[in-house]
Amino acid sequence: MKSIVFIIGTRPELIKIHEVVNQLNKEKKIRTIVISSNQQSKLLPKYLVDFKFDFTLEIRKFKNDAEFFSKFFSSIEKFNFHRNGCFLN
Repeated sequence: MKSIVFIIGTRPELIKIHEVVNQLNKEKKIRTIVISSNQQSKLLPKYLVDFKFDFTLEIRKFKNDAEFFSKFFSSIEKFNFHRNGCFLN
């Protein structure tokens, strides 16, 4: 089984991948994993109540893009996706 990992943080990203993930979930040979960076934690649940994240990262406070990416990569490292044959998108 192949795995595809989607990492999202904002409402527009969630809206864009919602139907893609739903369609991929119908395929028996593909497993989807959806991770939220939690950037817009208050907005996301309002838009798609039927959508669940597999993992949520706790990246809420950051001063600039460099700090965000530093926190993001530190958080995502623990999942070892590349070792499990996952494709990150």
